[in-house]
Amino acid sequence: MFKMKYLFLLFCICLSSFVSGNQEEECERYCPEDIKVSFFDPIFMEEIQIVEETVKEILTGINKMKETVPNFEENLKSIGKHEVEYIDDPLDRIQEEIDLTKRSHLKSWNVISDVLQDVQDPSRSPKAPKTLSDLRTAVDALEQNYKTNEEHLTEAIEEALAEAADLLKPVVLLMDMLIKTAGENHPMMDKLSGGNIENVLGRTIMRLTKVKKGEEKVGEIKLFEHLQKMSKVVSAVFKSGARKDLTTVWKGVNVLLSAATPREMWSGEDLAVQLMAARMDLENTGQDYLAKIVKGMKKPEA
Repeated sequence: MFKMKYLFLLFCICLSSFVSGNQEEECERYCPEDIKVSFFDPIFMEEIQIVEETVKEILTGINKMKETVPNFEENLKSIGKHEVEYIDDPLDRIQEEIDLTKRSHLKSWNVISDVLQDVQDPSRSPKAPKTLSDLRTAVDALEQNYKTNEEHLTEAIEEALAEAADLLKPVVLLMDMLIKTAGENHPMMDKLSGGNIENVLGRTIMRLTKVKKGEEKVGEIKLFEHLQKMSKVVSAVFKSGARKDLTTVWKGVNVLLSAATPREMWSGEDLAVQLMAARMDLENTGQDYLAKIVKGMKKPEA
């Protein structure tokens, strides 16, 4: 009898440990950090990488054109350029804004995790106890934070590519004219497109030419748009279920985001075409602009 009681007690202890272990595992799985790592981080880092690589490739291509095309910069910067002062180090400007954006992304989720822990364990902040209302405030801030990051990073990209757009505007117009008069096989096409239409800069120039001809419509890409949509889902779940067990709420978030529509795919090239076309104002630029450029061009030295 004693042996049976001992075995039963041991079984109960093991069962209790098993259930407790599963609850701890579920709490670790369905929590802010899990949602961030599983759903938000991959999209965030992918878009950051696209921006970083695209700006770098375009600026590298522009520098190469300055070196290889005779009088390229001198000719194109002296005629019809915007009356602005370009930033000294475009890549540094982008990297600085990317670093700020990464910190903002991390901070937003850290705030949510910290408030959640304070709600679950009031001893963490006895002088300023946190409530579910505080947690909802932190969750609701996600969408606006990503919106702000979108605006700031887009502005940085525009600043970084401003000089490139101004330099390439005459190139695009000249290519448009050459295609109309001599076709796409004109010997100047290769030089004007950066020497290689297979690279990002070359393809961007060719696509901008199509925009000028009306053959391509400029997109409407918004950085972190899908993150903003997912943030709305997180916020909506909290509004409807914040009084329930918080693990259940995060589990609901996980389920909904797992079933959500994938983000709209776009490339860095798509983004560059969109932003540079806007600055070039190709739709409202006519042959008179190009005529001034051609007239003022300095011929290469013999």
